[in-house]
Amino acid sequence: MAKKQSIRSRNFRRSDPAYDLDSSTAIENETKLSVKEKVAKEIANIALRSGGSESNGISKKKKNKKQTSKKAKDKLAAALKAQAREERLDTKISKSLQKQEKLKARKQGDE
Repeated sequence: MAKKQSIRSRNFRRSDPAYDLDSSTAIENETKLSVKEKVAKEIANIALRSGGSESNGISKKKKNKKQTSKKAKDKLAAALKAQAREERLDTKISKSLQKQEKLKARKQGDE
C-alpha cells in the first residue's frame, strides 16, 4: 500500500521550482531531460525519502523502534529461561538433599 504524502512534503515540492508547473524554467528543464533521466531522478528522490534501498520502505524511526522492542523481547525471554533453569536446579538440589537425609535416617534406624 502506498504511503500517504503529508501536506508539508507536498507543499515543499510545490514550492520547489523543479516541481512548479507554472514556472517557465521548470518547463524548459523538463524538455531538456529525457524520459530515462526523469525516471532516474524520481527514483532517486523516492529512495532518498524512504531512507535507502536496504530499509524496504520502512522509515528509520519505525525500524529502530521495532529493533529495540525486539531486543527487549529477546532479553525478557532470555531472563525467563535463566530463571526457569535456576528453579530446576534448585529443585534438583533440594530433592537430592532430601534423599540423602532419608538415607542417613534409614542407616541410623538400622544401627
